[in-house]
Amino acid sequence: MKMIAIGLGKRHQAVEIHRHGVRGLREIVPEVAKRVLVQSKLILGIGIVENAYEEIADVRAIPASDIPSEDSALLEYSRGLMPGLPVEELDVLIVDRMGKDISGVGLDTNVIGRVGIRGEPDPERPRIKIIIARDLTAASHGNALGIGLADITTRRLYEKIDFETMYENLYASSFLERGKIPIIAESDEQALSFALRACPGLDPTRLRAIRIRSTLRLDLLYASAPVIDELQGRPDTEVLGRVNWFGKGGELAES
Repeated sequence: MKMIAIGLGKRHQAVEIHRHGVRGLREIVPEVAKRVLVQSKLILGIGIVENAYEEIADVRAIPASDIPSEDSALLEYSRGLMPGLPVEELDVLIVDRMGKDISGVGLDTNVIGRVGIRGEPDPERPRIKIIIARDLTAASHGNALGIGLADITTRRLYEKIDFETMYENLYASSFLERGKIPIIAESDEQALSFALRACPGLDPTRLRAIRIRSTLRLDLLYASAPVIDELQGRPDTEVLGRVNWFGKGGELAES
């Protein structure tokens, strides 16, 4: 339904719908899509649902008249397959890469528990005190929309931002908070140091931290000892070993 209303309508339609904020997405998109289905020559839609591992879970060919109801049902099915963090509370979440090829907002809002829309409440969980965004994917072409959902970023990521491209996307969406620049750290080690300072009274030995490759890939992650202790014995979790997080020069090791 969103592709019919905004995808086919291109930039002009996106601006018009986003001009109404969250109401535009929740209420106007379905109504516009229904009107297009009645007045256009669309024959059918192909619905593809992915699981938490980016694998195809279902493919359906849906006649145009059934798209509103079937799209809603597939959306609910998709929500049940979404990846999620294995714990609900964290002091620090480190995200290796954000980007438009990972999520439309760069960081999946459901995974990090933040929506970044003024007046809209965040999900009840997960509850994360500090989020660090380390890098931007090449496929984003400098569009770091969603950087405002993080608290700390790196000089590495900041220097890859194409502000003209990002701001064009940002203005079309109208959710300006998602484009605000976080604190910029000169290295990964400094980013983590800033994060620890932002958690007053925290005992470093009790740090609850997780590092993920992206919000799209949560099958393999790094976790601090307190988190590992909590996950011990769970049937859906396997501890593969212990590693040093940092390599040379204050940067996080890549493997």
